[in-house]
Amino acid sequence: MLLLPARMETPSQETSPRPLSLTNDIVFKIFFTRDESKDLLVDFLRAFLGDAFQFEDATVQNPTFDKTTLSDRGAILDIRSKLDTGVQVATEMQASRLPKHNERFIYYWARTHASQLKSGDAFTTLKPTAIIVLAKFEVNPGEPMVIEYPRPGDWDPLGFGDSARMITVQLAKAFDTGQEGMVRSEAVLWTRFIMAETARQREALIKQRPIFEKGFRIMDQLAQDSRVRRLDEERWMALNSTEALIRASREEGIEIGVKQGVEKGIEKGIEKGIEKGIDIGVEKERIRVIFEAMALRNIQPAPEVRRTIESCRDLKALDTWFRRTQTLDPSDPVFRVTH
Repeated sequence: MLLLPARMETPSQETSPRPLSLTNDIVFKIFFTRDESKDLLVDFLRAFLGDAFQFEDATVQNPTFDKTTLSDRGAILDIRSKLDTGVQVATEMQASRLPKHNERFIYYWARTHASQLKSGDAFTTLKPTAIIVLAKFEVNPGEPMVIEYPRPGDWDPLGFGDSARMITVQLAKAFDTGQEGMVRSEAVLWTRFIMAETARQREALIKQRPIFEKGFRIMDQLAQDSRVRRLDEERWMALNSTEALIRASREEGIEIGVKQGVEKGIEKGIEKGIEKGIDIGVEKERIRVIFEAMALRNIQPAPEVRRTIESCRDLKALDTWFRRTQTLDPSDPVFRVTH
């Protein structure tokens, strides 16, 4: 088990640290599990739980993470909190769309709910469980920023009643002014806090909710910590790994291919379209990952290198470029060698 960094390391003075993002689930967990962030965690949970659960305090039940967490894209929950009323709250940060994301969210809720019981315990001892999923992508463009289930007065076909609350936050809509009035103001502000990138956005948020000044200060401190930056980079690299993205690319490619084939209206066209779509999807994702990996290492590719990578259609060559981004010095002249 790895303990999350409890104190700050002195940063290098050579360059200013790259800002961290709370959309990285490791950074998200480090931020909210620090002792000094306790009031921020409580404020965050109240913002999204609203009046559904009344509480005064919350405690994180899983403050550490395994080494495998950095490279894992499977079923690992980010934060499990327990309110002083006994209610369990699972919080999950999803930076990218993965297959079966709705099923993943239900699984996290179910596992958290079931974790309350030990062998021999009566089911009557179960407390309600809530899950808050923060999705960087749009889960449902037609829905508001915060999607709640079950909504008050809604038909409850699964019979959850008061035992469950599922909240999905569409972070992509954070600065959509049309959300104001549709969603609790506290939830809107917290969504913007998570997505804030500019000094102007920070200043505006602090004026509206002073507790954010402390939050931004902690984020700046974390950005100065070399261990946190290393974890941040390793996690982004894992999330954007070629192998992991191939699966998503293949699904996207199949969808493109089917559409192209159907338009041609012949079975052979469908088969060729699927094959072409898969290749296009995989190539696009690998090229995107290469440039994201370069950015993480502050590598600025020469124009001819960028053109070479963008025009490359050889998957083995793209794999080679990806490996180079992880091993080469940004100033190494070999990086200018083209295929």
